[in-house]
Amino acid sequence: MPPVPTPAENALLDRFSKAILSARALPTNLLTQAQKLKLYALFQQASKDPPTGEAPKGQLAELDRAKWEAWHDVRGLTNHQADGVILADHRESRRAKAFR
Repeated sequence: MPPVPTPAENALLDRFSKAILSARALPTNLLTQAQKLKLYALFQQASKDPPTGEAPKGQLAELDRAKWEAWHDVRGLTNHQADGVILADHRESRRAKAFR
């Protein structure tokens, strides 16, 4: 039986879910490719186990390889640490947007 989340963990998961929904609603040209890869990697790390095996190979797998490498770069973060980075980035982007 999985452990029951604490109220703090539930609050973090709720904020994480809202940040992901907000990020998905962004215009596609708002983020750079590097920012998109970072967000992808953090989301994967927050919601799954770290990547295993080797990076995809071949010319057709260029984007898949970039995603794998970005995710591999954050493999040392725990799920909660990755959640926290996403939330901090989300808060920062909202602040920057407010000053435009």
